[in-house]
Amino acid sequence: MNLPALSLRAAARLVAAVTFAACFAAFAPAARAVEIQVEVLFDSLAQPPADLANVCTLRKAVNNASDNLATYPQCQAGEDGPVVVDTIVFNVPGTITFALGGPTEDGGESGDLDVTDDLTIIGHPEGTTINAADLDRVFHVHPGVTLTLVNIHITNGNQNAYGGGVRVEAGATLNLNGVTVSSSHTGAGDGGGIYADGATLNITNSTVSGNTTPNHGAGIAVNGGTSSAASARRPTTRPSPHSRPTRSASPARSSTSARCRTTAAPRRRTPPARAASPSTRDIRAARPQTSAGSTGPATSPRSPTPRAATAATPAPSRCRAPAASRSSRPSPWTTTRTCRRTAAPTS
Repeated sequence: MNLPALSLRAAARLVAAVTFAACFAAFAPAARAVEIQVEVLFDSLAQPPADLANVCTLRKAVNNASDNLATYPQCQAGEDGPVVVDTIVFNVPGTITFALGGPTEDGGESGDLDVTDDLTIIGHPEGTTINAADLDRVFHVHPGVTLTLVNIHITNGNQNAYGGGVRVEAGATLNLNGVTVSSSHTGAGDGGGIYADGATLNITNSTVSGNTTPNHGAGIAVNGGTSSAASARRPTTRPSPHSRPTRSASPARSSTSARCRTTAAPRRRTPPARAASPSTRDIRAARPQTSAGSTGPATSPRSPTPRAATAATPAPSRCRAPAASRSSRPSPWTTTRTCRRTAAPTS
């Protein structure tokens, strides 16, 4: 009878322990990326009491992020973790020019910046340029590391081996977004701008131009691995609600848009047509002619009519008198004319 009771108690304790562990894990502080802020634009690893040593430079920030330590206390220490990516930002815009030349090494003490842990570097919104001054390449991405560069200009890298601007080792990943790689050079190896050896290279909205090499890939050389390039589509500009759409005229229609109506100019009223008055020639033709057998004086159709004959018969008027029903106010359409009678010429 007691065995089932003990089993139930053990099960309840187990459930309580699992619930407590889940709650502790949920409220435990999660590891988060560290933001390291670069304060100046010169290249230095100097420590106090040297002049201008108590500031965070780009080289100090990269070394702290790679070491995950506060090797240079002027900068924030990097955070270690499988899913943690430290971020470096710039407090001021401008150009950082390399000044620490020296023998080839992989600790970031001189020459190129060695990245040995996952890192993201974001340039200033007003622009950030890293000028290697032909002392070395700019970045060396070590195997298995992911480096993401955003809004940065890399220029004047120089390396006798592979990768004049950036070298990406096997298994590493380089992401470029809004980055320019220019004016870099290799003396003997491939990839004047970028060399990826069995690595992954992702390029978005970036420019690689003006790089040189006597061998393969003046701009980019990829030896195995994968690479991709993309350009984000620009957003379509929305038309203003106050603007009118522009339409082209159809060849089958007039140049006036179909939505518009052409208003013709007002026409003036045409005055009513008047009866044509007989001409002088018609009046002459209408006069009676004396035949050859008549007792009156013989006249030719072309001979002038005696004045006595025309005096009794008045010539018809060429003007029309206004009707009695018309208004005494002159019409705007009435044209004033001078009337005269045509008299027959005298013999």
